[in-house]
Amino acid sequence: MNKEEQISQQSSEKKGYHLLNSLKTKLFLFSSFLTGMIGLTLSIFFLLQIRNVLIKNMHEHGMHLIEILSSSSAVDLYLGNADRLNSLVQSFALDPNVAYISIMDNTGNVLAHSNPQEIGKVYQDELDRETISTAKPSIHYHQRSKKEGKFLEVCSLIIPSAGTVVEKALESEQGEGKINALGLVKIGFSLKGIGIERNKIFISSIGFIFLFIVISAVISFLLSSGITRPLDQLAVVTEIIAGGNLAVRAKIKSKDEIGKLANSFNSMAEKLQITTEELKAANLFLEQRVKERTKELEASRDELKKEFDELQRWKKTVVGRELKMVELKNEIAQLKARIGS
Repeated sequence: MNKEEQISQQSSEKKGYHLLNSLKTKLFLFSSFLTGMIGLTLSIFFLLQIRNVLIKNMHEHGMHLIEILSSSSAVDLYLGNADRLNSLVQSFALDPNVAYISIMDNTGNVLAHSNPQEIGKVYQDELDRETISTAKPSIHYHQRSKKEGKFLEVCSLIIPSAGTVVEKALESEQGEGKINALGLVKIGFSLKGIGIERNKIFISSIGFIFLFIVISAVISFLLSSGITRPLDQLAVVTEIIAGGNLAVRAKIKSKDEIGKLANSFNSMAEKLQITTEELKAANLFLEQRVKERTKELEASRDELKKEFDELQRWKKTVVGRELKMVELKNEIAQLKARIGS
């Protein structure tokens, strides 16, 4: 097995090792959590924005309707034509956003209403009083009951248009400089429609949000893999070098910090390999010198032993001769003694 196959095999073995403790998993979980939080935050933000836009549109729509209804009902209100007023109210009540419409005189008596049962009742609440006191259209949120929910109520004075016969008649009756109000018109918009519309938009946007999260998760996985893959390879190379194979190198071509780390690591591994090879060469040289010196000492020892053996033989020879000389002297002395006797 070559070095590249060894690195690839060990990298594959490390993929399933301590999955929850791996840097890739932590980066993926963190980025997925962050993406989910961003998606949730954006969803809440857009829902609030959508609700605000819908309410704003309802405000504008309400002001537009009440302006038209106020100018359209002035003549009939002045003439006391209840049937025309009710027909006008019923035509405006066809708007799907309108919950109810009422037209009242200055005393709060209901002259026309989208619900015929309310005709003849006397209304005058805070919104009516504010409209009368300010002489401007007023907008309030009102909850009639838990079942019906909240309503957006728009109230305005019914004032005849400038230059009309009704305005001139009122000026002659009430005098110039006074507010020639004939009564009040009130339109109630149910906020349930806003909630339904918002839910529709939310449901339709769930798919886009889910797609955004999935794409973000895939990108997070790819980014985390791109970060951790070279680190895994570097860890494997480190283990191989620790096992004694100093020739292996990390093949990381990126130009980022991880690439710089890999280059520094390869440089360190190369220096370590050179130093190790130099140490091995020095050890081999020392071993060779020791062997040569040992051979020299052994040769010297053999030479000394040989000389020592020669000396021993020479000593034995000399001593033997001396002993023979002594024996000869003794024999000569004995011979002399025999001859003299």
